[in-house]
Amino acid sequence: ESITIGDSVAVIGDSAFEGCTKLTSVSFLNREVDMPIGNKAFKWCTKLTKIALPIASTIGASAFEGCTALTSVDIKEGTKSLGQGCFAFCTSLTKVIIRDTDTVIPGVTVFQSCNPNLRIQCHQGSDVEISLKNLGLSTAPITE
Repeated sequence: ESITIGDSVAVIGDSAFEGCTKLTSVSFLNREVDMPIGNKAFKWCTKLTKIALPIASTIGASAFEGCTALTSVDIKEGTKSLGQGCFAFCTSLTKVIIRDTDTVIPGVTVFQSCNPNLRIQCHQGSDVEISLKNLGLSTAPITE
């Protein structure tokens, strides 16, 4: 139901926890080192409500797709790219913070079929904000 990822883990591989429907929370012992998250790593973890992401230079395609209980995500500084559909069908997702000003948002599928009240906080005037607005997504300034 909950897991803690230790210091010795360097990457969350493709499909590592895909379909773990009883998983509710994930924590990382060291959130300050780069730990890329692979494609479909947490796909269809439908009870996942809480994840405190580490620095992840990349969050792979469909990494959190279908995590229907996930309500908020804080994407740390140092995350340089989000994969296609990485948060697609996260129907409870209402708050996302993207802290890096240069994170690449490859297209609208990143947040496809998410909660219509989704607000993405980012740095005003950043490349991230411009990309999100060009995709028709709602943005707000980072307040925390």
